[in-house]
Amino acid sequence: MGKPVTIQIKAILNAPWERVGEVLNSAEFNVEGAQLRDGVVSAEHHLIDETAARKRFEIRTREHARTMKGDLDRSKIEDAKTAYDWDARARTQSWTYHSPPSTKMVRTWGVYTLKPMTDGTEVVHDVSVEVNVPIIGGQIAKVVAKEFEKAFGGTVDRLKRALSH
Repeated sequence: MGKPVTIQIKAILNAPWERVGEVLNSAEFNVEGAQLRDGVVSAEHHLIDETAARKRFEIRTREHARTMKGDLDRSKIEDAKTAYDWDARARTQSWTYHSPPSTKMVRTWGVYTLKPMTDGTEVVHDVSVEVNVPIIGGQIAKVVAKEFEKAFGGTVDRLKRALSH
């Protein structure tokens, strides 16, 4: 097993944490986010269970397979899912991406933490990437982690749009 690369990304939103959590855990927000990922053909929301303090759901996707170099193989479609677990008491949403067979050597997981502030919410996203490829796995993991950093701005923009409605 390779050593995970972990990054932390932060943003401040002008909304209470309860509202940010509501959007972050909505089917619409998560399906839209999945559909924006490169190679995703379709995405569906599946609620696992929900109580006042906890919500577990999955976003199941059909995705183009990846080559050994990480490029899209548009001749093959594979199933994947991201499992989410919202804990309202801790104000955290943990997630784990269960990749399709063509990318089993890559593991990604993370946690969104919502920190109440006087005039809004700080959103902290901790992301871990592990690539189980001898010698160069750590370098590949750093590249994948950088992609998460780039994509976070889009996620924050989508959160802001959803919060404005």
